[in-house]
Amino acid sequence: MKITYDDILNLVTLARELDSKILLQPILPLGRAKVLLKDKLIIKLNKDKTINLVNKFIETAIKAYEIYPDGIFIHAPPALIARYGLKYLKMAHRKCPYKNMLAVLWDGSIAPCAIGISHPETIIGNIKKDSIIDIWLHPKGYLAMRYVKPEDFIGVCSRCIFNKYCAGFCIAYSYETYGDYKFSNPYCQLMYDADLFPREFLL
Repeated sequence: MKITYDDILNLVTLARELDSKILLQPILPLGRAKVLLKDKLIIKLNKDKTINLVNKFIETAIKAYEIYPDGIFIHAPPALIARYGLKYLKMAHRKCPYKNMLAVLWDGSIAPCAIGISHPETIIGNIKKDSIIDIWLHPKGYLAMRYVKPEDFIGVCSRCIFNKYCAGFCIAYSYETYGDYKFSNPYCQLMYDADLFPREFLL
């Protein structure tokens, strides 16, 4: 079933009628989505198409916000939302709680998040044989992700005024793209490299 942008707006209208909330979230090419990519159930986009898709996604969210300002939230870097107007930051979803979460995967493996599906090196235990408390207190490779701070970012995120609020948006996506949790969010870096990142949000 193909969902169009108009369908999203129709869904927003329905949510308003039902007094419900909607979180709009793009599929990031990591974890389960990477498996779908391998199986050709989703397609990989080139840089230009990715930029166009990110812009279209946020512009659709802006239209949704105008329909239902109290019920729309969007999972996207705040700098890319705020370039359309600071009032739209109200719909920006919170930063990823990567410092305070674990994911249990389908086979019992424990990883920082769904990135463990496509990156087994990020798996830090298995719920069938390991104690969650032991993993949390002695997180092995999880330390690299847990202790990333905004001042450690490399690339455009190191200069962005939203970096403490955003915290890289999804550092697992940075790891997927660059092999390092400290690198900038790939969407923001792509926009910056194309001279499309809003300069007013750079220090």
